[in-house]
Amino acid sequence: MNTFDYAVLGLLAFGGLVGFQKGLFTGLAKFFGNLAALVLAVVFHTDFLQIMEPVLDLRALIEPKIGSFLTSILAKYASTNIAEDITEPLLAEATVLVTNYVLKIAAFLVVFIAVTILINLLISLIVTPLAKNLSLLNRGVGFLFGSLSMLIGLCLIIGLIAPFITAADLFNTGTSKLFPWLWQGYEFLRAVIAVWAGDIFQNPLETIPAFTGTFL
Repeated sequence: MNTFDYAVLGLLAFGGLVGFQKGLFTGLAKFFGNLAALVLAVVFHTDFLQIMEPVLDLRALIEPKIGSFLTSILAKYASTNIAEDITEPLLAEATVLVTNYVLKIAAFLVVFIAVTILINLLISLIVTPLAKNLSLLNRGVGFLFGSLSMLIGLCLIIGLIAPFITAADLFNTGTSKLFPWLWQGYEFLRAVIAVWAGDIFQNPLETIPAFTGTFL
């Protein structure tokens, strides 16, 4: 296990301890609150992006950086002739696709996190005060739901940014024991979302043959 794994375990333990402290009803409420935040983020992230992108001029800000990022990543594959197979038009297309993906997942995560914070605040104000004199069993189930809520959030966030952290070899995910499990959890969430919202989080470079099977 590496530092990434220990960080994940620490976050799961933190979520569990919060659930243990709050008990079953608060833990259950936060679990369903996270699911509600997920649904709302799927539904409204596009509208949020359409509002914020022109105001902050996000595309002009990040597109050059993404182009440089893709160019530097491709240099790693020069020995396998991958870089030679990719022309300037393909690289430009990839830059646009990845920029769109980054903007989309950023909008999604902002909405998801904001709604989660709001729901948790309401739960703390309304549900938590009602849950008093908690038994050990009550707290134990709260620990379970607290950890599960944290796991959903971790799977979602890590899965969405996985193409970039694996491409840049961040956090030593290649040697991580838990990263593959988080990825599987994300794939499950993605499949559930795709049933009613389509595959909105498809890896953008999967549509470009020259990139398929490389680093993303």
